[in-house]
Amino acid sequence: MNLRAKFLWLPCLSALLAACGSSDAPVAETPVATTTAPNPNAEFTAAVPVGNKAAPARVQFRIGARPATGQPLPVTVRVAPTADVEKLQVFFEVESGLGIVDETQASFTLGATRAGDAHAHELQVLATQDGVHLLKINVMADVATGSSRVSEFAIPILVGLPPPAAPAAPAATPPAAPAAPAAATGG
Repeated sequence: MNLRAKFLWLPCLSALLAACGSSDAPVAETPVATTTAPNPNAEFTAAVPVGNKAAPARVQFRIGARPATGQPLPVTVRVAPTADVEKLQVFFEVESGLGIVDETQASFTLGATRAGDAHAHELQVLATQDGVHLLKINVMADVATGSSRVSEFAIPILVGLPPPAAPAAPAATPPAAPAAPAAATGG
């Protein structure tokens, strides 16, 4: 860029910077139209994969209420195979302190399913004691080649624990007192 071109940019740059910082300059507000649809995944959380092998499916969950001891807790689990499958079997297991309310909800099987096609399944669990409990999900996918892939996922359920504390607000420092005028000493 030659020297003359550099000097031509300076007034423009100065005007732009002045307009950004000036409160006198009116700012035209243009309404922004949103055309994006709500994200259906926004309310689901990814389940934690157990192990490091490639999972045959993505597993997400949504907890329908605040977990409390002795109260049925609805959990919606969404499973989507990562490749086309001939059959997809999903089994739910719980550790001590947590139970499945209706054992008929403890598993489900899907026939041929295409990659990415999600299936939602709802079950209810019941905590018998406070603490951190795991709802385990085993996914077995049979692919067209005749092989099966199995993965395990976990959903942590925090029962009866207090919610995380909000970060403390910084203490406001009182304004400094004005300095008293110095007394004149006479002599």
